[in-house]
Amino acid sequence: MANSLQHYAAYNVWAYGRLFQTLRTIPNDKYLSNQGLAFRYARFVCDHETHISLGSHWRKPNDVLYSTPESSETYWESIVTDRDDLETKIKEQAQKFCDLIQATDLNAVDVLVFPDERYPEPRNVDYLTAILHVVNHATHHRGQISAAITRLGYEPPIMDLLYYPGNQLTK
Repeated sequence: MANSLQHYAAYNVWAYGRLFQTLRTIPNDKYLSNQGLAFRYARFVCDHETHISLGSHWRKPNDVLYSTPESSETYWESIVTDRDDLETKIKEQAQKFCDLIQATDLNAVDVLVFPDERYPEPRNVDYLTAILHVVNHATHHRGQISAAITRLGYEPPIMDLLYYPGNQLTK
């Protein structure tokens, strides 16, 4: 089981690398254009992902979290303002998560507590569920970014787990 979780975390690092390889080809004016998605455009889906991965959910009560086609700004846009810095932070967070999985005795961890302001009671989840959630949530956001890339007229990268080079069987 530990090898599978480490593999899944390493896939997450690879998938972000593929995503940013494509995003770097998109000119800034298009990259920052409102695509009518929940996070306005590709950049701020990444901002949201960075903010969540840094463990911070704090925001002011009147902050606008999700975009509408008319939105000029959302909360997530204030987190990281530089495009290159955002790419670096996302990749660093994915690698830190991978390193954490590599360094953790997965058999010694029984339960993690995930408090969330949207739920009145803290929720306890097992380590496997927590790891799967982190990578699944990242995949969800990479899918949103792929939608923005497609709306901009670019081809989204292949990021499917089945195409991850670490899946190659050796004989």
